[in-house]
Amino acid sequence: MLLRRTLALNAVFTGLAAVAMAVFGPQLAAIMGLGSALPLWIAAVVFVPYALLLALSSRRPRVLDAALFVAADLAYVAACVGLALWPGLLSAWGKELVALSAVAVAFFVAGQWVGLRRLQAAAA
Repeated sequence: MLLRRTLALNAVFTGLAAVAMAVFGPQLAAIMGLGSALPLWIAAVVFVPYALLLALSSRRPRVLDAALFVAADLAYVAACVGLALWPGLLSAWGKELVALSAVAVAFFVAGQWVGLRRLQAAAA
């Protein structure tokens, strides 16, 4: 099932991103042009429960859960675009990393959306 696979891949990607930000926060902050690793550590703390929710939902996807994940991931993509376009906030590398993250999550949104539509069609 597409929705299950997409949710599981999203969980893995989100979990790995959380680990990378937690472990390599200072190095990533320097590359991204941030003065501190604190924003990355905060993001890591938020990403861990989100990854767990994605993983749990991938075992038994439901319409409401999938719709909420689509909405949350779309908000993430929008926030990343805003961060990448904000003048002077990030270095060129930081903008690239944030933009690449947004593109990856946009692919998850697409897969989750198609999977959600299939789930809704099967339930009808």
